[in-house]
Amino acid sequence: MTARGARPQLEHRYEWKRRIAACSLDAVEQLVWNHPGHLFEEYPARTVNSVYFDTLDHSNARAHIDGVGLRHKFRLRWYGPLTRLVDARLEIKRRAGRAMSKEIWALPGLQSDARGLSELVEAVRDAGTAEGFPGGALALMQPAVITRYRRSYYRTSCREVRVTLDSEMLYLRPGGPAQLPTELFRDHATILEIKFSVGKERIGGFVASRFPFPLLKHSKYLTGLLLLHHRTDLLPPDLRVAVA
Repeated sequence: MTARGARPQLEHRYEWKRRIAACSLDAVEQLVWNHPGHLFEEYPARTVNSVYFDTLDHSNARAHIDGVGLRHKFRLRWYGPLTRLVDARLEIKRRAGRAMSKEIWALPGLQSDARGLSELVEAVRDAGTAEGFPGGALALMQPAVITRYRRSYYRTSCREVRVTLDSEMLYLRPGGPAQLPTELFRDHATILEIKFSVGKERIGGFVASRFPFPLLKHSKYLTGLLLLHHRTDLLPPDLRVAVA
C-alpha cells in the first residue's frame, strides 16, 4: 500500500484464467494441494469487493469485446464487508497483448460506504492525493458493475507463481443515491487464476500445464456488464447455460 501522497505501486505480469463449472471447489482445491509445484497457502482466504468504473458508452468493455490490444480497466477494491470501504484502493489494469500492468493507488482520504455509489467517483477522485493521480479520467466515468467473491491464495514453493481460487462469485448492480446494490447473478463456478511476472513464462507455463483445464480469457467486469444489460448471447457457452 502506498503512503499518502506517494506514487502508486506498479506490477507487470501475466494473468491466465479459467472459469471451472464442471468441478466442485473441493475438487479444484485438491488439484492445488496435489500440484507438483508444491503450492502452499500464502495467507488466509478473504472476501474481495470491486466497483468497476467505465464511461457512459462503456468504452473499456467495448475495447475488451473488440479485442483491442491496448486497453485499460479502472476499479475500486477493498476487502471484508461490502458496506464498509476500509483501506480501499484504486487499481488501474492496463493490458498490452497477453501481458498486463497494474497501478495501485492508495486512497487514505476516502470515507464512504456502499450507499450512494452514484457519488463514489467524486469521492474517489477527491481522495487521491499523489502527483499523477488519474482524477481527470475518473471524472468521465461512473460505477458500472460490482463484484464480490471469496479468494484463496496459494504460491509455488519457488515463490515465482501465485495461484488464486475465486468462489461464491456475486455480481451486483450499483444502487442509485442512498440505495444499496442489488443482486444480478450468483455464479457457483470456481475461477482459477495463475499469475507470474514478465520473464517467468517458463515456470508459469509449467504450473498451468499441470491443471487439467485450458486457460482462457475471463473478465469479471465484462461478465457483470453483459448480465446487467441482458447480453447473455455474448457470454461464454458454459456461463450462458448457467444464467438461463
